[in-house]
Amino acid sequence: MTTNNQSAAAVLAGTVGAIAAILVGIIWGGGWAGLSVSMRWGWFAGPMFGLPVLSVWQAFGLVLLVRALAHRCGQDDRKAWQQVLDEAWLLPPLLAGLFLGAGWVVRALV
Repeated sequence: MTTNNQSAAAVLAGTVGAIAAILVGIIWGGGWAGLSVSMRWGWFAGPMFGLPVLSVWQAFGLVLLVRALAHRCGQDDRKAWQQVLDEAWLLPPLLAGLFLGAGWVVRALV
């Protein structure tokens, strides 16, 4: 009986850990994307079109909305958990830095 309780506790702990990792990954990735979008918005969209400045949180919401609308349903999304977590933690700062660097270069040239 103790083995069943221990295995049930292990499954519960693994599930709670996976949900927590996903939520933290969304916040981590969205935070980096929000920072990148808000800075580029302030550099380009605001001055060009007279639009108000976006805060990081508004840009975070905009990024989540665009990602939800652009998600392709029906594609094969089966990946290993390690690959999903690696992408959730490593890609956001790298992509934000890449886009901010490209925006900075364009801003300096314009």
